[in-house]
Amino acid sequence: MARFNTFIKIVITFSSLVSLVTLEKLVNRSLHRRQRAHLQGEKDTKWNLLELSNISSSTDQESVTLNSSEDIFSTSGRRDGVFHRLNERLSALVALDEQQSKHLESLEYRFTKLEVQSQERAENIRSELREISRRVQQLDWQSSKVESLLDTLKEDTTFLRQSFDQLRSTVTISSANTNLKYIANEALVETQNKFQILQMSVQVIRSSIVDVSNEISLLKLNVSKIANSTSEILTQTKQLPTTKLLNTKFLESRSLARGQEDVCTIEHQRIGEEQWSDCWDIFQNGQKESGIYKIRPSSSTYSFYVYCEMQSNDGGWTVLQNRHEGASDFYKDWQEYKLGFGNLLGEFWLGLRHIHAITRHKLYELLIELKDHEGNKVYASYDSFAIGSQEEGYALKILGKYTGNAGDSLVYHAGQKFSTMDVDNDNWLDGNCAVSHTGAWWYNGCDTSNLNGRYLNGDLPEDYNFQGIYWYDWHGPNYSLMETRMSIRPRDRPTFQIQATTYKSSSPGTMD
Repeated sequence: MARFNTFIKIVITFSSLVSLVTLEKLVNRSLHRRQRAHLQGEKDTKWNLLELSNISSSTDQESVTLNSSEDIFSTSGRRDGVFHRLNERLSALVALDEQQSKHLESLEYRFTKLEVQSQERAENIRSELREISRRVQQLDWQSSKVESLLDTLKEDTTFLRQSFDQLRSTVTISSANTNLKYIANEALVETQNKFQILQMSVQVIRSSIVDVSNEISLLKLNVSKIANSTSEILTQTKQLPTTKLLNTKFLESRSLARGQEDVCTIEHQRIGEEQWSDCWDIFQNGQKESGIYKIRPSSSTYSFYVYCEMQSNDGGWTVLQNRHEGASDFYKDWQEYKLGFGNLLGEFWLGLRHIHAITRHKLYELLIELKDHEGNKVYASYDSFAIGSQEEGYALKILGKYTGNAGDSLVYHAGQKFSTMDVDNDNWLDGNCAVSHTGAWWYNGCDTSNLNGRYLNGDLPEDYNFQGIYWYDWHGPNYSLMETRMSIRPRDRPTFQIQATTYKSSSPGTMD
């Protein structure tokens, strides 16, 4: 009997400890998972603690007295009741956890589907916008040709009127001669008929010009509407939660349900506290994923964000300029080009200030990648590159030896200061190259390359020559390229072999 009583005391004590530990875990999980049921859960927890306290006191009394087996079994029954209620509540919370997990998975699927649909819609709108822009350029060209033809017709009309007047005077002088008068009348009638036909042709041409003008106005209005819709869609797309964000939140909720911490980290926390001088430094420290990183160049007093290309051409490239769809307007003033503009995950200019800070204390190589609207790709590589300070006009101070298959269309600009629409540093005495060529560049007088020009489509009408994105030695100034990217990397590193037709990149819409 004494052994039995001792065994009962051990069982009661162990069960009480297990109940207390289980209850503590249950309270923690309830606090994290069910905020709406916080007050009710707190009441139930206090009641359970009170019950366990009563059981514990009863257990202590029983461990001292143990007067009868009936009291022991009565206490055991009360304890079993508490355990049963706790088990029911635990089962309900587990079921709720599973239900919430399924709900989060459903939300993740819906947001992924919505994200894909938004991207497809945006791409369709971009394609339609490019086609409309091409049609507008074609209509402008046709309109100029029709106007030229109309001027020619006006000159012919004037000449015919003069001939008609001369003929009339001739008929008047020779009216005595009947035969000559008859012939003159026939010639006069024929001339009048031709003149009427010519007048009808002029009216038809004028009507066609009006129709073309109306169609151009309508197309410009549609382009404006599509541009606004595209901007709104892009803004809404950026506000939508991504799949990666949903996965992160899902893992966080799962970790809170289990009382765990630090299960997952946000992607951009990979930057950490370490100061990197450029993308090659980041690449050397084991970061192999292309994306946005924060750097602080040597001797620089500030840090800033850059896009790093880590996958193509052996990785470690700091991207200075990226264009691929015309979403960003590159016809901007000096301040914009000094500080940089655009979206680092899309089209952007890093900024002259930042480029100078990077190339100031280390020798870098420059890689320029080009792509036309037919999908052909070429590149131009220079084994050294650096620009001056603001006091020096951010001049292209260092430009090394050229290699590549695009042709050397940058050497003409070596040593030149940077020019924009409001700061004219070029050598053209009769005007501003940035205004005339609608861009910003290290213009000389004026250029053989214009990678910050207007985003146009392929072959250009004569009126748009020298205004697009062009590289003189590849397609020339009468063709606007589709994609460009300028990147730098320290020269003191192992050499690499560029494959002009197999660029790889994780940056959206860039050379891939």
